[in-house]
Amino acid sequence: MTFEAVDSSAEDTVEVVSPDSGELAGDISASFATGDVDGGEHVGGLVGLNERTHINDSYATGTVSGDTGVGGLIGDNTGTVATSYWDDESTNQSESDGSDAETYGLSTSEMTGLNATEYMAGFEFPDDEGTWHVTEDYPALEWQDTDGFYELNITETNAPITEGDSLVVTTNVTNWGADGEQAVELLDFDETDVATEQVALDSGADTDVELSWSTDTSGTEPIAVDSEADRATETVTIDADTAGSSGGTSSSSDDDTVTVGDGDETIDVDVSTENGVSTSTIEVSVSGGSTISLNFEDASQNIDDDAVTTDIESTLEGLTIQTTDDADGSLSVTQGDDVTEVSTDGAEPIEESTENEVADYINVETDFDEVVDSATFEIDVSTDSDSDGEDITVYHYADGEWIDVETELVESDDDKHTVRASTDSFSTFVVGVDSAVEPETDDVDRPTEIDDETPGFGLLITVLTLLGVAVVLTSRRSLD
Repeated sequence: MTFEAVDSSAEDTVEVVSPDSGELAGDISASFATGDVDGGEHVGGLVGLNERTHINDSYATGTVSGDTGVGGLIGDNTGTVATSYWDDESTNQSESDGSDAETYGLSTSEMTGLNATEYMAGFEFPDDEGTWHVTEDYPALEWQDTDGFYELNITETNAPITEGDSLVVTTNVTNWGADGEQAVELLDFDETDVATEQVALDSGADTDVELSWSTDTSGTEPIAVDSEADRATETVTIDADTAGSSGGTSSSSDDDTVTVGDGDETIDVDVSTENGVSTSTIEVSVSGGSTISLNFEDASQNIDDDAVTTDIESTLEGLTIQTTDDADGSLSVTQGDDVTEVSTDGAEPIEESTENEVADYINVETDFDEVVDSATFEIDVSTDSDSDGEDITVYHYADGEWIDVETELVESDDDKHTVRASTDSFSTFVVGVDSAVEPETDDVDRPTEIDDETPGFGLLITVLTLLGVAVVLTSRRSLD
């Protein structure tokens, strides 16, 4: 016996009877009721009073209300009930006579879509000739006019791959609904459809589908496979293509986005100079735990000497950044000897608060400062500025004052000193040389001075004085 109830109301007992004898029918199987039921006593979503009937493989979802003997599936029961369920949310009933509420009283979510195959385990869902079909709503009987319901499970990918290679995704497709044909689609990182295949399956059948994406991006992100009723996702890694660039270095320009996956990436950065101020900007996409090494071209050769206002020359050669998390955004670096032309945070000239002569100001701005774990500058300073390089210090402008950061002299030659400075955040920096230090002087020949504390020096002076007096007296006698 199968039936679908409509909204109904009863003042007293609601019974299922045989149309011939007036007796209760023998079995109720493969049945469901969705209509609301309202009565006085013996009120149930499927059957109000069951005395001798065997009820199995059925469910009820309509609202049930009454005075006594009220249940989500059966109001009062002395018969038998097996593998039958009720929606304890939509019926507003937490109990049903003759049934275990913990097993058979389910939520709407548990009784709809693919969840029904798990929680309504007593039902025979498609297995070639299954009784029930899965729908996006409650289960439907096999004879009803429903669509196919394709469950998806990604079983394999060929990741990790390199950008430019094809990502191959293998997906198992199972039809829990009626016979049908549906599109199965592969979606990329941006959820753009990059591959589609039409899949025809009989009810209860399954097959493996292989979809391929010719990648043009990199990163570690989820891809998805979609059907009309289900979605499967998998996180895959596509490494940046560094082939053809020496030593793993990637060239960049203002229009490029440099993608840095898990690991290290070295990037050559173009520098433009105007009126003594050098600027460079790149767009980056970084993964957590990665290291970006930026190599700046030597912009000093492009600087107009008339625009330089200091005697000291310095050049930012490199900037290495370590990240803690994924981020996307821009990174801008500005360098010059005039703080008002460089700083974006109102930094004051360092000469006003310290005895430092400026080599250059450097301003760094990013959209991902919160994921910067540490950063290291590598800076060349001309040898004209200091005798040995030990008095070169990099300062960081923070909270309205200049704070010296850890600065290390790496090497020196006839033309320059190379220093490294470390920080954990960005703003304005300055390369300073302590002007209070007296420079060393070269050894030169000087007149020898006589130390009046040398032993015998006093006696020598006395003897010379007496000789002088004797000469004067002798001269006078001769004149007389």
